[in-house]
Parts: sequence; C-alpha cells; structure tokens
Amino acid sequence: MVMMDRVKRNKVHRKNLKTVELAFNSTSLAAKDAIRRRDLRQQKLLTLNSAFLLGAIMENRLMAAISEPRLDEKRELRILRASSVNDMWRRALQEAFSQRYGVSPGSIPSRLSFTESSRYYGMLETVNTWIDPVISIRNSLAHGQWDVAFKSGDRTETSPPRTGELKRVTLWSLMLRKNLLDHWELLVFDLAVTKYAFERDFDRKWKNMRAAEERLKKGSAKQWEDALRKRYVRGRRHRAKNAHAEFISEQRAVRDKIQAARKEASQYNAWVSGIPSPVTPHQDPWVDPNSGFPEPEASTGWPRAPKPAAALPSSPVPEQRPSGWFMGYSEEPPF
Repeated sequence: MVMMDRVKRNKVHRKNLKTVELAFNSTSLAAKDAIRRRDLRQQKLLTLNSAFLLGAIMENRLMAAISEPRLDEKRELRILRASSVNDMWRRALQEAFSQRYGVSPGSIPSRLSFTESSRYYGMLETVNTWIDPVISIRNSLAHGQWDVAFKSGDRTETSPPRTGELKRVTLWSLMLRKNLLDHWELLVFDLAVTKYAFERDFDRKWKNMRAAEERLKKGSAKQWEDALRKRYVRGRRHRAKNAHAEFISEQRAVRDKIQAARKEASQYNAWVSGIPSPVTPHQDPWVDPNSGFPEPEASTGWPRAPKPAAALPSSPVPEQRPSGWFMGYSEEPPF
C-alpha cells in the first residue's frame, strides 16, 4: 500500500478538523437554545453530541499536528503505533520534546533542563487531567453507551466511573474544556513545528490555559444555565414589548390616515355646498318653489310634465296669387 504524501495528508486532516469544529459549534448553539427553552431532553442529547464531537476534534488535532512536514516522519509512525488516542498524545509530546532538544525519546524528561522538564510535566498533566476524560467519553458515546457505560472488553460489566462521567457532562464544561485545549494545542504546535515561538510565547499561552482551567474548577454549570434562561426570558419580554409598541404605532398611523381622509372629505363637501345653483326654483315654473323638486301629478304620482311654452304671436302674411304665366296663362308676367 502506497502511503499518501505527508503534505496532502496534513491538508486532509486540517480539512476534517475544520468540518468537525463547525459541527461542534452548530451543535453547541442548538444545545444552548435547548437550555434557554428548558427542553431537558434536547439539552441532554445535544450536549452528548457536543461531547462526542469534542473528542473527534482532539483526535483530528493530534493527526494534524503529527503529520506536519517539519516533524520527522519516523516520529509520526512511532506515535501512530500507540494503542489509544490518549497514548498517542503522550507519545506525541515525548517525540516533540525529543526532536526540539536533541535527546532520545526514552530519555525524556530525565535529560531535559529544569525549565524544559517543568514544561514537559505541565503539558503531560494537561493530557492526563483534561484530554483523557474527553477521549474516554467519546469512546463510550461511539459505542452507543449514552446512558450507562460498560468496562472495556466484552461489555459484561458496567463501569460506574465512566457512567458518572457521562452524567456529569454539561455544555458549560465542554465549552470551557475546548477553550483550554485550544491554548494547549497551540503550545504543542509551537513545540513541534516552530523554531522560537515555543520558548518565547510559552508563559503567555500557559497563563491563558490556566485561566480556563480555573474557570472550570471554580465556575458553576447551573449558574451559567440559569443566566442563559434569565436572559432568554428577559429578551422575550423586550421583544413582546417592542412588538406591542410597533402595533400601537401602526394603529395610530391608520387612525391618522382615516382622520385626514375625513377632514379632506369634509372640506370638499363644504366647498361643494358653497357653489351657487345655476337654476333657482322661482325661475322655473316646473319646480315647486317650496321644495325645489317637480310637483307630482295627483293621479299618478309622477312628476308633472312641463308646461308647453306659449306660442309667439305671428304676423299676417299677405296672400300672393300666382301670375298667369306660371299657371299657364298667356298673360305676360308683370315684370
């Protein structure tokens, strides 16, 4: 079997890591929404999904770190021979210190200086304290053990410690663990890949990691969830208040339009009533001067027909008799 080129392999691991981190962000947002709405069933399921994805993130980060071209490929192969992801992280830490300070992996940390060995033990403690539980929970969830976890092997006995880990998982702790491990992964990258950044930036990044660890130890998931719910209720009240104010504003706008239309109609009617009529009742004999309407017929009730206009006097026209020539007489015309 031909092994994929390391550069291509590293790009594939980085691509997988990016996709899994997007999935974690989306799932954790949905879990936060379930916490706000007090949907306990969705909260539990989405929180466990987030825990599974966090374990996948840590495994992909490991693969991306050890496939970096600047890390010797032989060291990568030795890391991959470890029996579990947790052991791979420990072996990766050992190989990275070995390559950086030029000592054999078996002599780590005995042949390191005090400062170097202190850094090694501090980073190893992070693996034991924070990475091991993440991978352990991921393994239980990957095998379908979402309520009760079994011991590794033939699954004939349950594991109370691992079951307790499943019960104690909260979204708050997962988000803080991810923040802590983000800082730790940067330290590992500087150790394995860079030339000067590890020693130069170690104290600052270690301080950030310890701050996240303190928040995990001293904080409270219940207080965080209660604060989420209070903000959610307060936001709903503000949105309802704003919606009511918007409704009142729209109603007032409609009322103002109606009042303006009524005022315009009133002004128009006043203007029309001020126009003088071209024909007044007393000028038309057909119109009753008292009512202004035509008088009805007594028998039919229909408006009385207008009286015919009086005939104008005609002047007498003198009779003209035809002349003879016109009537066939032989007399000469008079002109």
